Amino acid sequence: MPQTVVLSPNNVVRSASPAFLLAFGLEEREIVGRSLRMLLGPCTDGQRLLRFIDSATPKTRLSKTPILAALYSRDGVPLLRSVAVELADDGARIVYMERTHAVTSKQALVDDGTSKLLLSAETRQVSDISSGFADRYGFSPKAASALGLRMILGPGSDIQGLTALMDAALGGQSQRGRLLTYGSDCQALECEIIVTPVEDGMAQVSQLMLTFVSEPRRRSVSVAASSSKKSFLPMHDSSFTRVSSAGSSFTRVSSA
Repeated sequence: MPQTVVLSPNNVVRSASPAFLLAFGLEEREIVGRSLRMLLGPCTDGQRLLRFIDSATPKTRLSKTPILAALYSRDGVPLLRSVAVELADDGARIVYMERTHAVTSKQALVDDGTSKLLLSAETRQVSDISSGFADRYGFSPKAASALGLRMILGPGSDIQGLTALMDAALGGQSQRGRLLTYGSDCQALECEIIVTPVEDGMAQVSQLMLTFVSEPRRRSVSVAASSSKKSFLPMHDSSFTRVSSAGSSFTRVSSA
């Protein structure tokens, strides 16, 4: 069941769903009639959250990327939520909350044998690559730093689709699709990709983790270049499993 809260125009809680009450350890009488601010705490960017809620329109939930927010339970425990909002016909704001797929920086840096890299959420600069990524694509950490994402993109790669996927992940939910990529030997590698948000401990998405999860099917460059079909088919991943916290660390990409 969805975790929802219905707010009056002045952000006073009108009602809350049973799923929300259960998750936050509250009873309806404890929250109805009170300001949403009772859920805010030290790790909440309250101004950003309230501006987001106030900007709601009848189509906001479908047209606007959700935001990540830390909201506090009755016991004072911060709960990371991906927050979406829409405006009801009577002017009320319906706030939808989902458990986030965001991982911590420590979890993201685990080198668990998969092929993955880390990017700055703001600049999209590559900061780390796993040993699995280096082995699969043949790029060194220095090359990854210098070339960025373009090192694995080429003819047939849907760059706009990849950008849209990364933008959507900023809302706290992992995104999944397929992407045509290229190794250092210029061979085309068609693979599945997951983009996972990495939060900084203050409920802000600071990095994005790109994981190449399927065994790629090699395609010749000439075939890839002549193909007019999009190779990237984005879709929401509702069953992403968090990365294990056990293992060794990534190869740090030098900025030099």
